[in-house]
Amino acid sequence: MKAAAVVGLFYKDNKFLMVSRKSGLYGLLGGKIEENETTYQALVREVAEESGIKVKDGIPFFVRFDGNCETHCFYITDYNAPNPLVSPEGLDLQWFDYKDAIKNSEFKEYNVACIKCFRERFKEVNRKVYSSKSFTTQQRKDICNKMAELILPKIVEEWLGECYKEHQKETYINELSYVFDSEFLSFDAYQITKHLDDWSADIDLVHILEGTYMYFDEAVESVIGP
Repeated sequence: MKAAAVVGLFYKDNKFLMVSRKSGLYGLLGGKIEENETTYQALVREVAEESGIKVKDGIPFFVRFDGNCETHCFYITDYNAPNPLVSPEGLDLQWFDYKDAIKNSEFKEYNVACIKCFRERFKEVNRKVYSSKSFTTQQRKDICNKMAELILPKIVEEWLGECYKEHQKETYINELSYVFDSEFLSFDAYQITKHLDDWSADIDLVHILEGTYMYFDEAVESVIGP
């Protein structure tokens, strides 16, 4: 089955490049594949049309099937970008961090799946790594509390719509503290999230893991500084 569309994911300084759509929301760069065009040829053409960026290399890493359609996503590893970055089609180009990329996304379900796959496969790319020796015991406690403060009310309000229960906060802090107190010499948002995978509670685990990944650096920086 011939692919119907192709998308290019640009990642720099913990941000994703996105382009405005007619709805006023944003999406990853890309579009439909034309007749007699390869997936990579379409990627190069679509990105150039929307952003003026010349793609030099990319790694295919994600495919989504939606009915009879098939969309391929490439992580763009090498490219030449105009300075300033101006769309030849008059579109708005913005670099969004993960939270804003999802918040402002037109095709939210696809973009979430694509970005999650990217983070899983390319977890070494531009990730803040912390030494376990960087934190005092009190700082570890403060980070855990800050994480719960940032994540749990947001999950209840935006994702679950359930009543907030104090024991859920205590359980989350206990589990997060366990990870912090393990024998890691260093860790990052991905590693912290990965080691929470086996935890279960009466709130949605998927959203807990997403929230942990999204807010970990923010919580650390609020305690020890950037």
